Amino acid sequence: GGQILYRGGNALEFVGEKGIKRFGDYLQNKGFKLPNFNNPVVGQTAEKLYAQAIKNAPTYEKLIGKMSKELGLEQVKSSPTVQKIKSVESIKKKMKADKYINDLNRDTILINSEKDIPKVKMWLDKNGAVPFDTEVRKGFKNRFEDPSPGYKDANYQFKLPDGYIYELQMMSKAMMKAKNEFGHIIYDLTEKYIKEKIRLLNNQEKKVIDLLSKLSNDTYIKASNNKSFIGVDKIELNKIKKIIDKSNFNQLFPEVYKMIFNI
Repeated sequence: GGQILYRGGNALEFVGEKGIKRFGDYLQNKGFKLPNFNNPVVGQTAEKLYAQAIKNAPTYEKLIGKMSKELGLEQVKSSPTVQKIKSVESIKKKMKADKYINDLNRDTILINSEKDIPKVKMWLDKNGAVPFDTEVRKGFKNRFEDPSPGYKDANYQFKLPDGYIYELQMMSKAMMKAKNEFGHIIYDLTEKYIKEKIRLLNNQEKKVIDLLSKLSNDTYIKASNNKSFIGVDKIELNKIKKIIDKSNFNQLFPEVYKMIFNI
């Protein structure tokens, strides 16, 4: 796939969607503007992409609302961990690392079980969604199929007939609770200091982050196994707090400390 065949005159034949994409990338690299072409970074600015996402948001939210109602699911209207429109700062960050911005517009629904996932995908596909696959990842990812314990959700990135790419996250109510109250705070912490390495950590800091990461994963495991999940293990959290209070972690990461312990 991905071939472009010359057929004489002004005629070109594209082999598969990859061929179309390659031709579009070539034209944009030559300075041509192709609006709505797979939502590429080339020729765009973060501000323009953000403005377009604002414009697309009401229609997309209405679509997911309609689907949720028809399938008997819950659309998440607001949540501290659901960024429905990617910020300009986040877009700029992603533009440096990726060729595509796949999640400018995102929505989240709460499913009753993983059996709802194929129903959701089928509904969207019938309403014009086409999986957005790139060279590095598939448009549809289902963590429920991963046998390893921990965070579970399904993520669908797709193109709609308007030519833009959208993202839908699917997870249980218990998993959303675990993510909102604890998991996402620790995720952000590890992304910045373990993955991105915005600065080197000392051994004490590494120990604290390892303990918090383990508790986060344990919390997700409990959420995935228990529909009556009530939250993070307070006893284990207090044990970690005693270690933190003996260190200078709360001074180095004051905002994280306040969010974790609600201080």
